[in-house]
Amino acid sequence: LLVTFICVLSFRNWHRALCVLIPLMAIIERPDMPRSFLNIPGANPYNFCLMFITLNCLVDREKSDVFRLPIPLKFFCLMYFILFFTTFLRMYFDMGTWYELMDRLNAPHPSNPSLIVDYLLDPLKFTVPGLLLLYGTKTADSGRFALFAVIAMGLILAVQVVRVMMPGLMGADDLASRALRVLD
Repeated sequence: LLVTFICVLSFRNWHRALCVLIPLMAIIERPDMPRSFLNIPGANPYNFCLMFITLNCLVDREKSDVFRLPIPLKFFCLMYFILFFTTFLRMYFDMGTWYELMDRLNAPHPSNPSLIVDYLLDPLKFTVPGLLLLYGTKTADSGRFALFAVIAMGLILAVQVVRVMMPGLMGADDLASRALRVLD
């Protein structure tokens, strides 16, 4: 229901839909969150909503010619994406070093599709909402809504960490071993 709500809201106001999606970033990596839909890798609720929001943002951009980011920000974004794609291409075409590291760690070798998804698409799906949030925050009201969304995401993350770490903090469990289980 929430995914449907976000997708429908994105047709009316993509910035508000993005602000509803941002707190979901705190729970998308949980084990009980669906990872795929109809066995399609990457077809999860977060990616589905982000796709709708991005497409509606692009449609809105076509209607209004106000897509202005400050020049220094455009420069830094361009440099980030150049560096990001350069490092990905270097990793992708230098797989011998990658396989040596995997052999030393006794880890399985990743497949090409998993490399592309894990090291190219996944980092972008966390970068795009930040850029869209920056682009869509034009008024004080939208700024307050965006600030509320970011704070809500932080609070949800904090509640998840405290909930899992509480027995260790109260002395009922070893804090170091609990932290390792949380990281896993």
